[in-house]
Amino acid sequence: MNRAINLLRGSARLEISGDFPEQFINTLALKGIEFWGFKKLKGGRAEVSVPLRALSAVERLRPGLECEVRVLKRKGLPHFLYGLRRRWALFLGLVLCLLGVTTLSLFVWEIEVTGNVTVPDGEILSVLDKLGVHIGTFALSIDQQDIRSRALAEIGELSWLTVNIKGTKAEVIVRERIPKPEIVEEDTPTAVIASKGGVITKMNVYRGLPLVNVGDTVTPGDILVGAEVASLHSGSRLVHAMADVYARTWYEFAFEMPLEYTAKNYTGEKKQKRAIILFGRRINLSLSTGFSHGFCDKIIKNSQVILPGDFHLPVRLIAEVFEEYEPEKKIMEISEAERILKERLARRLDELVGDGEKVSVDFRTDVSENLIKVTLTAECIEQIGKIQELP
Repeated sequence: MNRAINLLRGSARLEISGDFPEQFINTLALKGIEFWGFKKLKGGRAEVSVPLRALSAVERLRPGLECEVRVLKRKGLPHFLYGLRRRWALFLGLVLCLLGVTTLSLFVWEIEVTGNVTVPDGEILSVLDKLGVHIGTFALSIDQQDIRSRALAEIGELSWLTVNIKGTKAEVIVRERIPKPEIVEEDTPTAVIASKGGVITKMNVYRGLPLVNVGDTVTPGDILVGAEVASLHSGSRLVHAMADVYARTWYEFAFEMPLEYTAKNYTGEKKQKRAIILFGRRINLSLSTGFSHGFCDKIIKNSQVILPGDFHLPVRLIAEVFEEYEPEKKIMEISEAERILKERLARRLDELVGDGEKVSVDFRTDVSENLIKVTLTAECIEQIGKIQELP
C-alpha cells in the first residue's frame, strides 16, 4: 500500500556524502520531513528516500549541513508527467488512453457462470442475454433484483441466481433446485417384474404374492411378485407389491480393434500464429497458417487482457502453435491391445451390473491377421426386481 502511495505522489532517492550522514537524518526528523529506506554505505556515504514535494525543503537545509546531498533518482507519477511537459502528443495519447480504459471499465467484458451442475452454461447465458446481460452491457444498468426474478421464472431448475459485477467481469452465481424425492404411492396397485433374465437365488417379499421360487429361471418382464392377495372379507384385493429379488445373471460380449495404428513422429519444427480478438472480431497478426502438408498438431493458448483492479478488457490474445509430425504406420503389441480391450470390457460390465456382485469374470482373446478381439464372460448376482404399475 505504501509503495502505491509513493508512486502516486512521487519520491526522490538522495545520496549523502560526509563524515556524519546521520546528522542529515536527524535534521530531517527535527524539521518533520518524512523519509524512509535509510541505508549506510562505505566511504562515509548513505542513501535515503523522501517525498518528491520535500525536495525544496531539503534544498533549504543544505547551507547549514556539514555534508553534501545529491539527488540520485526521481520517480513516480508527478515526475513522469513533468517529463511529458514538452511532449504534448504523447501526453494527449496518455490522457486518451486513460479515458478509454475508464470508459471501457464501465461495461461488462466477461461473464462467468458458477454453481450449476445439470443446467448448461449456454442455457443460463442465453436467458441472461434476453434479459439484457451480455458482453458489452453497461454495468451500471444491470438491475440485479429484476434480473434474478425474471431469470428464475425462465429457468425452473434454478432456485437462486445473482449477478455480481467485479470490475468488468459479471460473475453469475446460481443454485439448482434439489429434486423432490420420488413419493411411493402405496395405495397404487403394482407388481414386481424381472428387469433382467436369470436364476432366482434369493427373495425378500415385503408385500404381494410371490409367483416364483428360488431356483426358478426367469426372463425380462416376467412377473415375480403379483399384486393380488387373499382378503378375509372380499376374497382378494390388489396391493402395492414390494420385494427385493436377487438372481444369478450371465453376460457375454466382445470388443475388437485393429493392431495397426498411425503414430506421430514429431520433427521438432514449430510455427506460431498470433491474433487478437477485439470486441468479438478476430484480427490476425501472422500470415503463417501452419505446415502445407497438414501433418501437425495445433495448440491454442487464449489469454484475457486484465488490468489492475480486475478490469477485463474486451481484448483476448490468441497464440496458435503448430507442431509438425510425420505419420508412421506401426503394429501394436498384442499384450498392449489386449490390456486396452480388457479395461474397456471391465468398464462396460461395471455399467451393466452396477451394485451387483461379480462372481466370476473371464476373458478370451482371438487374433486374426490385423485384428484382435477380446470376449468377456461373467457370472453375477444382481437385484433384478422392478416395481411396475398395473395397467
